[in-house]
Amino acid sequence: MKTKSLIITHLILTIMAWTSWIWLDWRIIAVVAVAHLIMLEVNHGCPLTHAQMPGNQDARFYEWWMKKLGVKFTNKNRKLIFYFYRYALPAIIIGLAILFQLGLSVKPLIGFSH
Repeated sequence: MKTKSLIITHLILTIMAWTSWIWLDWRIIAVVAVAHLIMLEVNHGCPLTHAQMPGNQDARFYEWWMKKLGVKFTNKNRKLIFYFYRYALPAIIIGLAILFQLGLSVKPLIGFSH
């Protein structure tokens, strides 16, 4: 039961992060993205993943899901996927938020008033 609740919590947080550019102010997204990156570096990965898969310090949540979906990994594509999820995806999310909120003047649901 503990693992199932960890998976659900992790999935909800992941979906919230991926969709944050729609509903959260870009400045908040940027601060949270940097804080998340620091947390990952300090903890050598995600604490939720470590709790979900104890003893496997090299485990990654997105890889776990992708393997469930039948994706095969090599060392090369595993490294590329790691860098995409760790660095590129947060930059893309921040970029989308800036594009929509500053470029197209779309107001986020949660954020600062301009």
